[in-house]
Amino acid sequence: MRTFAQYLALTLALRGSTASHFEAAPAPPLLNDLVRRDFVSCAEAIGASPVACAASTCGGEDAANAGHCLNENAQGGHCQCNKDGEAPAAPVLSTVTATQDGQTVVGTFALETLPAYADLRQSITTTLLSTSTATDGATVVETAAAVVMAGGVAWILAGYVGDAAIAEAVLEAPKEAGEDHQDDKSCPTPQKACSDCGGKEGMCTTGDATGCVCEEKGCPESPPPCDEACAAKDGKCTAGDNNGCDCNAECPAKDQMPQCVDEDCKGGEDKRCTANNAGCECTSCPTYEETLFCEDCGGGSEEKCKGNPEKNGENKDCPCIEVGERTNFGYVPAGAIIGTWGSDFSGLPDITDASYSLDPGSQSCQRAGWSAPQRDENGSPSVTSKIDEWCASQDGKDLTKSPKGVDTLFAMYKVSYYSFWLSASSWYFAPEGNQCGDTAKISKDECVDTLTKAMQVCDPNSGQTSGASLFGKCINYNITLSDGTNPDSPPWNPLPASAGPGCEGKDPSGVPANFFAGLYPQFCSAVGEKSDQPLSKTLTNRDFKAPSEKRGVKGGSLKSRAPPATGNSYTEFEFKFEWSGGSGDCSEDCNEAYHALKQSPCGQTGGKQSDMASSGSIDVGCGQYSYSIDKPAPPHLCKPNEMPTSGLGCEAEEDGCGSTAVNPQGAYAAAADQFCNGGDQWIAKADDDGLSAANYYWFDTNNPNPDTKLAAFCGSGPSPTGGKSAAPASAQYCKSQNSGVLNSNSKIYVQVSPSADQKDCSPLAEHRLPTGEDCTRMFKDVVDECAADGSQGTGGFATEKSRDGCWDWWMWGGTPL
Repeated sequence: MRTFAQYLALTLALRGSTASHFEAAPAPPLLNDLVRRDFVSCAEAIGASPVACAASTCGGEDAANAGHCLNENAQGGHCQCNKDGEAPAAPVLSTVTATQDGQTVVGTFALETLPAYADLRQSITTTLLSTSTATDGATVVETAAAVVMAGGVAWILAGYVGDAAIAEAVLEAPKEAGEDHQDDKSCPTPQKACSDCGGKEGMCTTGDATGCVCEEKGCPESPPPCDEACAAKDGKCTAGDNNGCDCNAECPAKDQMPQCVDEDCKGGEDKRCTANNAGCECTSCPTYEETLFCEDCGGGSEEKCKGNPEKNGENKDCPCIEVGERTNFGYVPAGAIIGTWGSDFSGLPDITDASYSLDPGSQSCQRAGWSAPQRDENGSPSVTSKIDEWCASQDGKDLTKSPKGVDTLFAMYKVSYYSFWLSASSWYFAPEGNQCGDTAKISKDECVDTLTKAMQVCDPNSGQTSGASLFGKCINYNITLSDGTNPDSPPWNPLPASAGPGCEGKDPSGVPANFFAGLYPQFCSAVGEKSDQPLSKTLTNRDFKAPSEKRGVKGGSLKSRAPPATGNSYTEFEFKFEWSGGSGDCSEDCNEAYHALKQSPCGQTGGKQSDMASSGSIDVGCGQYSYSIDKPAPPHLCKPNEMPTSGLGCEAEEDGCGSTAVNPQGAYAAAADQFCNGGDQWIAKADDDGLSAANYYWFDTNNPNPDTKLAAFCGSGPSPTGGKSAAPASAQYCKSQNSGVLNSNSKIYVQVSPSADQKDCSPLAEHRLPTGEDCTRMFKDVVDECAADGSQGTGGFATEKSRDGCWDWWMWGGTPL
């Protein structure tokens, strides 16, 4: 146990930094005598603010040493003091009597308020620390355990009468401090982990458990990776759940990353291993649309990649497409390759019907990365139904090898975002025995029989077809799969390629690509048949229509990467679509063009890589399609001489509940910057009276910060998120002395709280506020119009409609005192 002098030094240091909030009885003479005799440690030695010069322990300011106490401390030095500070009120005192071996000691305990624990809601045992200088000049660090109760008060020994050894052995502090300092029974049991509630000094600082005691968890057995979330320094995490724990800086290099599917890795959805190399990044398989050919990923077995040996087994065990020998698809004059075609039919039914050519090369199977349903029960439109329909429509039509004639007839049918094509083409190299001339007539029966046979041979009983080709007597019949959906641009003779999607605005718009997919079809419907005419339209969420589900394809259905979009979201956004107009051959139609933009890097921005860029365009050869996404300024309302009716608006009567003050406009702009960019991760709660996303700031508009060009930031109230804004480096520029707190001349309150009117709003829910420009723009009109210099305006609010309900972003001025 500490000696009386050490306890008293700690007590006085704490008292000098803040005034007690309690009505206190006069201190007995004994205490005053001891105070004057044993002033042994300075407040600044334990990190507190200097004592007031007017405090009895200080004896006033030393005329020969400005800013220091007149009274000496126990080491003969003079502590710092604040000449503008008021003498602290006398604390509440309690007398405790104890007896040992027939000797009685009487101790006096003072109920002190510890500012760091002002928000505490239940008692906690903590260690208090002070420093002093020994006679040999060495620094001595003294500690003492104290029970801090709700409201941040603790009983600390201030003096005693009797034997010192007995006093140290038997005196115990009182257990209670009145009804105002009882434990809050709503605090969670068991206690939350400090890492889950912004815990500092054993107390939660964020969320519903703010002010409750939290549990410091130990470090994991397997050190986490030294990654961005860990904010590693010198081999230890300095942030996140593993703050203070050793971290693993030996994660494999990118070209050696393990596969997430490996048993040694067992990667999760975050693409990080959970077994060996726990916490390190791993590589995952391509999406279904990007499925590889087995020969491109180390060879395949049972349609699974063996892994690329040159890239640490990359794509091992990922699905792949097996194909036979790649050959030219010979029915086009230029011999172009459509997808990937093969003629290895081992294991497939033999072609024995006499009506078909026995040429070994007459059958080819396409293996595209997508497929179409064979029959009606497999999906719609089915290849079988369209074969019957198309062949009937082509019955009796002629194909010719003449340069001036038509040598190929075809039709396209869309399936989801893909297409299949049915075609009949002159067989230029038919065997002489077939007696084919320059002209061949399509027969419905031969057309149906040949296409059906081709599909059955290449994809027997699978329910899906990936493309097939078979020669009849003089005509080559084909089922071709393609990712193009322009009926005038067949895959064997495509129109000129587009210039490709371009993202002029690389900044994320905040709108996911699957929401964008529910808007552009409405614009494309307006383009319609008049595609040669320019068109511009601005759409909103009211125009949203959920895009149709992608139909089943071989290997399973295509799954979007983001949750389903609804028309209730993004109410404040405007979506501008433009078509330049044009005629001639277009490589893609309107829907195809915007789909390409969605699938391109333009639709892969933002933290989840699934948001649309703020603008983009694509040239389709005959014209240009473009879009832009704008988020208009939120509606605002100036409120001279008003403030919100909850939260900081009427938080404490000492600040004058219901009163406001005119402040320079520059202070409002600086407050918006500090609130949005000061390091706080604001999460607004719907049920905490507006205090979870609120603070107040002092500024000196007479002396700007040379780094930000904004008014110098002098300090702030306590941050509910644990941000560091309360101790700004820019305080050195605050020099408006004799004006306000911390040499400031302005004080601005900022608060984001639920709107009183939630009509037409989404259900209220916890709302994570944006940072940076997306945050400061919410305050722009309030700063520009509600706080303009000379307007006598004191502030106002802007209303945000979000998926978490409607929220008012308030700013108002107060007096800097």
